[in-house]
Amino acid sequence: MEVAENVSLFKKGDRVSAEPQTYCHQCSSCYTGHYNLCKNKKVLGTAAWPGAFAEYVAIPEDKVYLLPNGLSFEEGALIEPLAVGIRAAQMAHISIGDTVLIMGSGTIGLATLVALKEAGATRIIATDVEDFNLAKAKELGAWTTVNVRRESLGQKVEERTKGEGVDAAVIAVGVPSLIDESLGLVHKRGRVVLVAIFDDKAIIDPFKIVFSEVEMVGSWVYSGREFQAAIDLMSHKRIETGLFITHRWPIERVREALDLVDKRAEGVLKVVLHF
Repeated sequence: MEVAENVSLFKKGDRVSAEPQTYCHQCSSCYTGHYNLCKNKKVLGTAAWPGAFAEYVAIPEDKVYLLPNGLSFEEGALIEPLAVGIRAAQMAHISIGDTVLIMGSGTIGLATLVALKEAGATRIIATDVEDFNLAKAKELGAWTTVNVRRESLGQKVEERTKGEGVDAAVIAVGVPSLIDESLGLVHKRGRVVLVAIFDDKAIIDPFKIVFSEVEMVGSWVYSGREFQAAIDLMSHKRIETGLFITHRWPIERVREALDLVDKRAEGVLKVVLHF
């Protein structure tokens, strides 16, 4: 790592990670501490801030975080998705002993699973369409896994919760129909958290929300608080990186890596690119 002359918190050669977003510190969201909702935010890897796959990229000092001793660069690569999961778990308002449903066990769903367990959820039901992902969820501590291609999720939730429903549901895969389905799986006054990115509009039955006083909220990326919390969690070795990282390729294969992740093939979670 190189540093500019006016940088005081870091020195050349430090091992660091970076929060890939900057805030304006001037809008109403920033003033109230909700930096993740900044209306003037710039995200690394977009036209406003290119360079996500460059060997070197300029990062503002306040977005750089020192990697603790003993934390590898590969573990550092998991800080960002874990921060997303921590934010989603916070938005679920979990209490110790709660039962939570995670719909979608990709990288973000699994990161949310880890965060939910740290928050006190003791019974987590994880779903997916791939047995590989569900096996990972089980290794990370899922109470029950459901392959929704072969099993009825409604029936499984009914059995495992004795007809009560789950305390909260987190939707971590962008399938619009899951939003309405989740409303029938949480108990009265339960909570549904949307952390996935959806590519289409959803049709929902509002009576499920009204008659059961179900709360539905979004969870958008993270702020510096969740990013630091992810570093702290990683530094205590609470996560086995091998459960997330399925491919390690040189940077020259970046296009192939993006295509692989986009296809959502079985056996693919996190692809790490090395220079």
